[in-house]
Amino acid sequence: GGEFMGGADVCREMAESGELQQVLQEAISKAKTSTPVFQTIPPQAVQDMIDKESVPFIDCRTPPEWQAGRVKGAVNIPAFLDGPNGRGPVREEFVKAVKEQFPSTDTKLVVGCQRAIRSKDACAWLNQEGYSNVYELDGGFAWWVADDSLPVES
Repeated sequence: GGEFMGGADVCREMAESGELQQVLQEAISKAKTSTPVFQTIPPQAVQDMIDKESVPFIDCRTPPEWQAGRVKGAVNIPAFLDGPNGRGPVREEFVKAVKEQFPSTDTKLVVGCQRAIRSKDACAWLNQEGYSNVYELDGGFAWWVADDSLPVES
């Protein structure tokens, strides 16, 4: 009848009936199909993609960072900019610029920043916009410059 059931009771009842497993399976399945997930790959693998497949490299750092030194051939599309209140995300501008330069969501893209922190957000934003072939430079530009064999320009 009308007795109160606590959260643990509801979960136990759902688990015993098999309903909980069904709810979880649906949630997992939906998560897997709704948002593609970017892969993080090491600097040498990024260079191989650039050399062998001419994959565009998006440097999502600020313009001053990009001007000071970058992956050879990188396109600068900032995901975060410095303002009066510190550094903040510019998601809309970033996504708009990527869509203008790379309109096909199937385009293979590599995104990097300084230490692979901002690029995680940038890659996730692209995934949310339907870009399904996105890669992130592991360790960012800091790891790139640590390998003398990788090309840099400024």
